[in-house]
Amino acid sequence: MDLTGMEPARVETVLEEPTRQCVQASATDAVAAAASKDATTRPVNTTAGLVTSASQTIINLAVSCAVLVKQSPIPDVVSNGIDVLMSIVKDLDSNYSMKIKAIALIEFMIKAMLYVATVIVTALIKSVVAYRQAPKYQSPNITEIKPTPIASSVPTTPQLTPALTTPPRQPGPDRSTSPLRRMRSFLDFSQPPPASPPPPAYQNPAQPVTLCVGGQKFTTTLATLRTVPDSGIAKLVEMKLDGGESEVFVDRDGTHFRHILNLLRGVDTIASIEDSATLEELSLDSHYYELPLVEEAVTRRREQLRAMKGQGASKTPAEEEDAAKWGSVGRLLPGSLRSFL
Repeated sequence: MDLTGMEPARVETVLEEPTRQCVQASATDAVAAAASKDATTRPVNTTAGLVTSASQTIINLAVSCAVLVKQSPIPDVVSNGIDVLMSIVKDLDSNYSMKIKAIALIEFMIKAMLYVATVIVTALIKSVVAYRQAPKYQSPNITEIKPTPIASSVPTTPQLTPALTTPPRQPGPDRSTSPLRRMRSFLDFSQPPPASPPPPAYQNPAQPVTLCVGGQKFTTTLATLRTVPDSGIAKLVEMKLDGGESEVFVDRDGTHFRHILNLLRGVDTIASIEDSATLEELSLDSHYYELPLVEEAVTRRREQLRAMKGQGASKTPAEEEDAAKWGSVGRLLPGSLRSFL
């Protein structure tokens, strides 16, 4: 081709045309080769593509669900529910001591599991030992029936001679105390627990007690008799009640016992006694019943009477009434006898 007189741009275009054609031919050949290769490896690439697509779909679905859950009120509802549940648990624990009961239940379950495990291990060990010591199975061999001899005119009864004799049956273990029965009774919650024995009678402070002091009956409570701890009268009553007696007999004069009982109840009637003989008898009773409280009341009343006599106090209304009633003869009688008459 004559390039003389042509423009430079035209010359460059003409020169590049063969090169462009070669490049296009090479690209066409490469595309054809790639298409043929893709046709041969399409099954493998299709399976891998399906797996990749499924994996990506699952990942995208999980991410979408997480975003939707985050943007929904579900987290707030769950958080509020947990807070409400925790407040309910705290209220139950404060009112009914749920932690202590839960700990006790867990301890019981652990003990039950340990007991069951012990029973199972014991059963396995004993079964293995029994299996090793037990004899093997032996089929009983029964001898054939011996035919009657022809020469004998007397028929004989055929006898069976067992080769193995049956040993006598040994008594089995006591099933009432077997581990399985004990475990069953231990885990049986359907039956009510055994009733605890009633407490001794002297442990109820409000129980009424009848005292027979020298033939006179007085009714009070254990709490009244225990006003002075470890007193003789309290020990005597507890011993009698523990022995099963419903009425406590005290071999003592009961004329002034009401003053002792009133003092134990908190009412000091000894302060109104004006007879020294009565105070002396109450002092003796205080030593017998081991009640220093009565002795203190008697001593206090004696001091009051001495103070009244030392000051030349006038007669009390009770003394004036006794003087008017008995006159000079009343001074010769003791106060207990005057009160009785």
